[in-house]
Amino acid sequence: MLRERSIRDHFIWINNVVLLTELYFCDIIPSMKVILLKDVKGQGKKGDVVEVSPGYARNFLLPQGAAKEASSTNLNIIKLQKEADDRKKAIEKAEAQDLVKKLKDIVIKIPLKVSESGKIFGALTTAAISDELKKAGIELDKKKIVLNEPIKMIGAYDIPIKPYAEVSGMIKIEVVGG
Repeated sequence: MLRERSIRDHFIWINNVVLLTELYFCDIIPSMKVILLKDVKGQGKKGDVVEVSPGYARNFLLPQGAAKEASSTNLNIIKLQKEADDRKKAIEKAEAQDLVKKLKDIVIKIPLKVSESGKIFGALTTAAISDELKKAGIELDKKKIVLNEPIKMIGAYDIPIKPYAEVSGMIKIEVVGG
């Protein structure tokens, strides 16, 4: 009957000195499961459960704060955090869709100084559009307004907006001389 080999089978004692014979740590020491708290190149993204060598986990990932041990408690905490993040993202997406519906029917008039030929002194930028929307009671960050080039002429424009990653819409803006 064959018995499983243990670590003791790999050592020889000679004159109080231990000699190591054919010990392969990969056979004896299993990999360790950790939960990544940050994106780690070559391992995974934040929130992933990955298997790494125990030395890599103890000496690099855990002290750097890039991971924590994948115990049942930690796994449950990560699961609850992911569910909360998913709910938060769903709420943000719904709010963005409501904002797009609200802006669909509104025309924002922006009075600017213009020359006799109808050119604007300066240009209309996303920051100015965002400020006018705030005056109208609508909060929209200037980074969410997609304007390929500044507007330099009076007239009516449809400006694309992207308030959330998967939600986009249009704002109707009328630039008038003031």
